[in-house]
Amino acid sequence: MTNRESFFAGWLEKNAPNSKFGIGPLPSGKPPIGKYLTGAMPWLALQCVMKDSKHPNVAWDFNMFLVTDKNEIRIVKNNGGMSRLKSHQDDPFFKNLPYYKVFKFMTTKRPIVRNPYLDPNTLQAELEAKLGEAAVELLTNKNSNPEKLMSDMAAYGRKRLKEIGKM
Repeated sequence: MTNRESFFAGWLEKNAPNSKFGIGPLPSGKPPIGKYLTGAMPWLALQCVMKDSKHPNVAWDFNMFLVTDKNEIRIVKNNGGMSRLKSHQDDPFFKNLPYYKVFKFMTTKRPIVRNPYLDPNTLQAELEAKLGEAAVELLTNKNSNPEKLMSDMAAYGRKRLKEIGKM
């Protein structure tokens, strides 16, 4: 299972043609919709239409319908995450989320980092990507060495922590 970006499906088709996989949404929201109240979308800041969409104008209009003030708050309260609109960010619903304090810090007090490679806050995503690469290697290469992959990943993580001054 993966919850990475949608390009991963194309990557799998090209690099692991014999693998069987499916694409599906991560269920979230109150039961019976999902198991967890907070979902996978941190906010609705990015809505897009794929370039090969058969009906791009209809898709775009639907996206614009979803991100209206009224509908965005409904979606976020059902799926979890934070509203991108300041008008909703003081809603009591958001203040009770376990990551509300982190959100407030990241949007008000986080220092601007000129070089994303040295930003400790982006390191998590970088290490998640490395872990994903190791998992794909294990799944697609029967000769891969799991111990070496994990050892290399740990060494990479330590190196990056030193580079950003956290170790």
